[in-house]
Amino acid sequence: MKETDLKQFARQLAIWADLVIEHGRTPFRRVDQFPLLYTSKGFFRPPLVFWINRQSLMAGGIVLLPDNNLPKQLELGSATAAALGLKHFVTWESSRICIWNTDGETTCMEKQLPVTAGDEPETFRALLLEVMEEVKLLSVLGMVPANQLSATYLHNLFQETLNSARGPLVNTFRQTRADGQLKENISRADRQAEQFNRLTLLRLLALLWHDVLPESILPEKLQTAMQLVIPSLPPELHQPLSQGLQEQEPVLPLESAVCYHHLLLRLRQITWNKPVERARQAISQFLSPEKTSPVRPFLPPAKEVPLLQINPKVPLLGYSLLHELSGSASFLASAALLRHVNNDPPAHQHCGTLFRFSELPLPATRIQGQLTNRRRVPRDVRQRYDALLRASWPTRRFDLPPDSPYWVLETIHLLGMSPMNAELELEIPSSWLIAPCGQTLWTLISENFQLHTVTWEEQTTILSLQKQRGGVDITKVIYRQTERQIDWSETTGRTRALLLFSLLLPDPIYQLLQSDRFQPCREISTTAATDQGLRAYSRTLLGRRLWKLLGGDEPADTADQIRQQSDMLGWPVPAEDILCRLSLSATNEPRSDRHQQEQDQTLTELLKLSTDLDFPVPQWQETHPASSVRQVATSNHRQRIVHNLKARGLPDFPEQYLYQLDSPELTRYHFQPPLQVTSELLGQYELIDSTQASFIVQGEATVEALNLCAKLGRCEVELPVDQQQLNSILTSYRNDLLQLRQELSRQAHVLLENPQAAERLSKKIWHELNLPPWKWLEH
Repeated sequence: MKETDLKQFARQLAIWADLVIEHGRTPFRRVDQFPLLYTSKGFFRPPLVFWINRQSLMAGGIVLLPDNNLPKQLELGSATAAALGLKHFVTWESSRICIWNTDGETTCMEKQLPVTAGDEPETFRALLLEVMEEVKLLSVLGMVPANQLSATYLHNLFQETLNSARGPLVNTFRQTRADGQLKENISRADRQAEQFNRLTLLRLLALLWHDVLPESILPEKLQTAMQLVIPSLPPELHQPLSQGLQEQEPVLPLESAVCYHHLLLRLRQITWNKPVERARQAISQFLSPEKTSPVRPFLPPAKEVPLLQINPKVPLLGYSLLHELSGSASFLASAALLRHVNNDPPAHQHCGTLFRFSELPLPATRIQGQLTNRRRVPRDVRQRYDALLRASWPTRRFDLPPDSPYWVLETIHLLGMSPMNAELELEIPSSWLIAPCGQTLWTLISENFQLHTVTWEEQTTILSLQKQRGGVDITKVIYRQTERQIDWSETTGRTRALLLFSLLLPDPIYQLLQSDRFQPCREISTTAATDQGLRAYSRTLLGRRLWKLLGGDEPADTADQIRQQSDMLGWPVPAEDILCRLSLSATNEPRSDRHQQEQDQTLTELLKLSTDLDFPVPQWQETHPASSVRQVATSNHRQRIVHNLKARGLPDFPEQYLYQLDSPELTRYHFQPPLQVTSELLGQYELIDSTQASFIVQGEATVEALNLCAKLGRCEVELPVDQQQLNSILTSYRNDLLQLRQELSRQAHVLLENPQAAERLSKKIWHELNLPPWKWLEH
């Protein structure tokens, strides 16, 4: 059976099971299709899982659909059963249904149900009912005792709590962003919510590990209780788990607090830390490097030398002289807890960006760094960073673009702060090889460092450096299985273009560019023949491929523009005699495929090449993302918000507010909008409407109220004569609109992750509701 057919079959079984759960008598409360679970065999998605209580990770049964590989499915079934606290699972094959028992050294079949030939839906539905009846009994009799639950079971229990608590936390953080109380300088609201979610779980696990939480806690008091007892933890846990407590920490929403309170009760119920080794194994698995993408090893450990790690992907264990810097408070807490439960030496941890280190010396001379944050540095933060760059590079002034991302400024700062003879291994976006700001990095590296190795890692490059001048001036470049060496003493200049070519070009073309058949464009003389040859070469496949590889768009049409742009890019061109001979075959005819093929053939013959001129060009990432989340509001979003706002009630001016006044004297006005003030004298205003009818009113508040009603499309209105009363209802109306706008903004931000999309949706809905302009609210 194909994978798509298996999924469709599992989906149909789930639909029938839902109907049984809804209308039948069964202990199951829900059925999930392909939930992600962690097992001793790694992550796995079983086709169907029947839940008695998912939040407590109390499963009733597992159904697998073997695809002609029963032995592998039996291994996965046993591992999945252990990960859910069960001793049984079901395999549904084309000819039979088997119930397997894992309560022993080997997995054995306990019962078999034949699958009759035919494809009638009712046949399979009846078989499903029979399976559910069999599993119902086993879910009670075959439940694993608490002291025998596996470490993978605890791992999935932790993850289930994270998943359940995430939604309310994301909504809370987005609402806080809508209220202007959350800055997205380094990461988005959703990312900050996930960080806080994970940090809360780590706090709870650390406090339960040391058993310092009170026996009885209400969910709404859980966050406060944890904050009060965190200082009683050992110092190596106290500091990383206290990140955020010094500032105004977000309040844990009640729905999320209930999830963590439920985990607290469940862990105590199953006595999770006895035996201790199981709890240690569960925490280690949950915080294990296996949960992240594998990364190549950085500098080999030298335990007698202090090491500074900047934004590491995985915690380094067993290193006694380690300094750890990360912008993720949850990563630092994870690393600290992982070391603590495994009795490894603690690290010196620092939370924030690299600009946290603003004074020399750095705490280590061996440095590993992952500097890949492509978000723009906000203007107010940028001013402070520019001042700190003057400290790390006192003899230089950098003219960086105002929209420079974090990684650029952090890399420049680190290069300046690192002491002489320091060894660095830095992972930065590959776009530094073509971006204008990358030229600044290249200049600093060329003048102050020995560049030992450059490794291409798709969207990033890893640089191995040593801060010293002189010495062996050779760089090894590594791209997949290819290694090359650049001896800079034998080159005409240290250019980024040469480094890029050595990384990405096929060997024949790379050797060609190193030969005397190519030279820098600036060395070509300016004649009619060379100008014609430059234009012809820029239209060849090789010329355009090299141009694009260097980050250019399309070569210009005139030779002067080509020369100017090629100097900026480092675009190599054939030797002058080859250009002159290439110009002889050039024409002024419009470009065509046939003409390009002829030019390519001529260039191949002139360069004496026997290989194809084409080669793949990588898709360069932007130096910084234009928008981290590209999201557009849908009509469904708009309808939901409008429905909620109308259910809440839209303010109606002035009728709704006249009830606040005690027997006001009213004046009725008739007009055709819009209105315009033509004159004012001693508090009396003359207004004119669209029919050129004029009338005189008393008081500035009356003019404001009439203009407001006219913009709302009103033609007739009654207003109080007393200016104080009129000002009172205008103020009340404005306050109600401000509250309505805040609620609208909150709902838009909850539905949309992108803050710009949320603001656009808010303004669009406000306009559709025919409410006063936002500028009037801020008057």
